[in-house]
Amino acid sequence: MNKKNPISLYLSKQGDFEVQQIETLWCPDIIVVIPSYYELHMTKSVYSLLNNKVHGIKTHIIVVVNQGELTPPEIHDINEKSVRELMEIQKGLLNEKFTLKVIKAFDLPKKTAGVGLARKIGMDHACRIFDFYGKDGIIACYDADAECEENYIESVYKAFSDSPDVDGISIKFEHPKKGSEFDERVYTAIDQYEKHLYYYIEIQKFINLPFAIHTVGSSMAVRATSYAKFGGMNKRKAGEDFYFLQKFVENGKVIECNTTKVIPSPRISERVPFGTGKAVGDITHTEDLIYHTYDPRSFIELHKMTQMVDQIYLSQNSIYEYDFHPGLIHFLKNLNMQERVIEAKSNTTDLTQFKRRFYKHFNAFQLMKYLHYMRDHYFPNIPVDTAIRQFESIKS
Repeated sequence: MNKKNPISLYLSKQGDFEVQQIETLWCPDIIVVIPSYYELHMTKSVYSLLNNKVHGIKTHIIVVVNQGELTPPEIHDINEKSVRELMEIQKGLLNEKFTLKVIKAFDLPKKTAGVGLARKIGMDHACRIFDFYGKDGIIACYDADAECEENYIESVYKAFSDSPDVDGISIKFEHPKKGSEFDERVYTAIDQYEKHLYYYIEIQKFINLPFAIHTVGSSMAVRATSYAKFGGMNKRKAGEDFYFLQKFVENGKVIECNTTKVIPSPRISERVPFGTGKAVGDITHTEDLIYHTYDPRSFIELHKMTQMVDQIYLSQNSIYEYDFHPGLIHFLKNLNMQERVIEAKSNTTDLTQFKRRFYKHFNAFQLMKYLHYMRDHYFPNIPVDTAIRQFESIKS
């Protein structure tokens, strides 16, 4: 193990889960990691990947079938069934395009068992494979209920090969809006929520926030060395994708990949307190099936600050002295933003460095807290279709 290599150094500090044997007969170019818990039809996700036209891109799939130490027997049985089905698929992959690894991560500690730890187990093992072969490959995150277009692997690989300075990518996603698998109310609900997801990022881009990027667990990929340098995946039971990819946005370079598409499931889920599955369930329980999102005015008021960051760097004035909305001023004071501005100025030598440090303080997490404050005190949430119409009017 080369301790000077970022991947080797990272791996030397990891010891949470038993080290898996490296079984690939050749070095992959891309490794797709799939956490699986209580999935009745998870092999559909794997077959979606296997149907890709890879054109010489060697692809390894890691499925982490996981459960906690207190998992009920009926869930345990489903997970065991998933392992058996995956092992059958593994036996049939006698080609030079794909290999499959099944990690049986059972009896995980109650405190940390969840999607974050499952992703981490798989992604850390991907790092071990690349470290073994001395290669900086690509690690893609996927979900056990997702499908993808046939050019998914090729597009992800090309996104990195075309941009050697990129640390991570956010891949376009689109939930199914019709079908027979789910109730019609579910398809209406996911349509509403997906509109919110895209509106939320597009309006951030409009006001020039540097962290305006989708952070969807089934739709992101990173370089192995960047994964190691930025501390790997966290163990959060929810929101692990948000916190993971935002580290890459703050410390490296993340771009969008819109040449392919991931198709996540629109299904309802109560496993986590927030996220797509929870939102879909909440919407289906409303009478009008309408999702309410942030009023565009909260973003427009924030735009006044993002437009002034250059001036804030050059000026000696307090950030609280600018003609910002009272709600924004109040939020900035609670964040001690003036002290943070002073700290950022004293530790940077130019505007570019200052901006990066400024937005480490006012980051994607603080944006959400700001929006919640403005929602509760000034601009209540409004129907997502109304918000989009108002945003389109503002842009024009």
